[in-house]
Amino acid sequence: MTDEAALAADDRDAPGDPAERSASGSSTGWLAWTIAAILAVLLAWVWLGLYAPVQRDQARQDAAEDATINFLSQLTNWDASDGLSATQDALLELGTEGFRSEVGAVFESMDDLVAQQTVSSGIIEDLFVQRVEGELAVLFGVVEQTFTTNTPGEPSVVRRSFRATLVEADGAWLVQRLELVGEEQVSGATPGVPNIGSDGESDPSVTESDASSPPIDNTGDPTEGETS
Repeated sequence: MTDEAALAADDRDAPGDPAERSASGSSTGWLAWTIAAILAVLLAWVWLGLYAPVQRDQARQDAAEDATINFLSQLTNWDASDGLSATQDALLELGTEGFRSEVGAVFESMDDLVAQQTVSSGIIEDLFVQRVEGELAVLFGVVEQTFTTNTPGEPSVVRRSFRATLVEADGAWLVQRLELVGEEQVSGATPGVPNIGSDGESDPSVTESDASSPPIDNTGDPTEGETS
């Protein structure tokens, strides 16, 4: 064998020839893809185990907030000149069966508001979730409510704080009870608006911390505070 032939043979047998380098590259690529696939599975497992439940809880909390906002908006934005039937229907739809009977009883005593063509405009100033436990949620909301009537005098502005207890049924949050826990007269004299909500003393779902602020009776004399 000539020297040139021997050198060619040595080149073909060398560890770094093209065939071996190609096989080595394929092995390295396969290993990289395998590691990437394992990491992807691990990340998916971590997301499902940790982040997905948090997102579900946040979605339920957001839904409870939306239901409370909807209810408070219906409760404080109405025009009594239309008989309040649409408002009553909306509130009945947003409450539990037990709460609906309370809403119905309250609307039976609103003849004076209809006679005075009272209009209520409410702005939700603040809303926060105190707790969500299982199918129960407790939220607090602050609403500034403005009343106008067909009688002389400036509009009445009152700031009210509500505590709402909601229960989840068939994927929807419904108001189970509503309490008026604070009231501040900003201007004018508030018309006699019956309050929807009980005092919460007999409800085992309301904890001692929930009931730290006693409900305020807003069914007193509607002329109190007026000047001649």
